[in-house]
Amino acid sequence: MIRHTTRWNLTEDAQKAYLMLLLLLRGSVCLYQGEELALPEADVAFEDLQDPYGIEF
Repeated sequence: MIRHTTRWNLTEDAQKAYLMLLLLLRGSVCLYQGEELALPEADVAFEDLQDPYGIEF
């Protein structure tokens, strides 16, 4: 949940509430790439992009 919380600048209490809501909702939990490693949201300059899909969109 680190990427969402750093992107949205959530407080620690808001992070706990977000995680509880996500885990209590019906269905499967889907983690964004890197969240399972507790990686924060990264700001990458357009010039530094190497991924063709990322450059296109």
